[in-house]
Amino acid sequence: MSIAVLANRLAGLVGGEMGNYATGTATVKSTAAEGTVPGGTYAYPIIDGSLDPDLLVVVARNADTTDGSWPVTSSGTSVGIEAVLGGTGGNLPAGTELRWHPVLDGIEELSRVAAPGLTGGTFSEAYGALRCFRQHKDFDSKEAAEALFFARVPTTPAAVLSWEATIPGGGSTVASVGMNPSRGGRGKQVYNHTWQLFLCTSRFDSEDLRRREGQALLDNLLEQLTDRSAWRGFGISGPQGIQVLEARLQAITPESYVDLIRFTTSFTLVRRDARTFNPWLKTHLRLHKPADEALEPTELDLVDSEIDMP
Repeated sequence: MSIAVLANRLAGLVGGEMGNYATGTATVKSTAAEGTVPGGTYAYPIIDGSLDPDLLVVVARNADTTDGSWPVTSSGTSVGIEAVLGGTGGNLPAGTELRWHPVLDGIEELSRVAAPGLTGGTFSEAYGALRCFRQHKDFDSKEAAEALFFARVPTTPAAVLSWEATIPGGGSTVASVGMNPSRGGRGKQVYNHTWQLFLCTSRFDSEDLRRREGQALLDNLLEQLTDRSAWRGFGISGPQGIQVLEARLQAITPESYVDLIRFTTSFTLVRRDARTFNPWLKTHLRLHKPADEALEPTELDLVDSEIDMP
């Protein structure tokens, strides 16, 4: 799974603190007679001629297929979609164009939200509920408050997610005798993505209310993140669930408080070989028995084996 897809799934997990997700369907057409749209595929709505990343939608899992995918035809098929973020922003009118990202093989690049549109998105009225979520690439943790400004947070409480690093799950991968916790098998390595989630609260009516609102948001998100392995049926972290590394105050400005949650998600990376290797020839085993000992016929029934070249 790419970092971009994982970040979108984390956005949905965190964005649940904004409120209820809008749901609906899209009319999707294949470029051939038949095609397939995998569950968990993302699309950007086109608003006023431009892609709007804040209104990102995701294909829901299809309960009628084992892998959650949606079979579609060239004449058009209804596919279930949901807003990634909670809140009223996910409500989209029927006819809104959607552009798949990434582009899907065998599927028309543009689809449309079907009637009656994406509906049901509402903001949470809970104390400390989120009102804004952003993803940001270049984050200097020493200047979190300024970075939030550059991330264009229009309202608070707000959350800004940033990928920090990817490291081996068990630390150093130097070869050693015995089991290595960062190894998932031959050609497989367990890694951890490290993420930074900045939380900004800015209430002008009272410093005490601002502090309490920020603490409520922090507590809610810690509960959401801890040991989480999936979101809406799509994997986020495995073999381990999300591990929270720390939660602390990051910055104070005259207008806002910025808290930080650092956490990791784990995944198993499988080596990709550029060349194709043929398997070894069949292995032949030869048995030697003392001449004075009888050998049962069943002991000679050996099954030839093939071993892939590493």
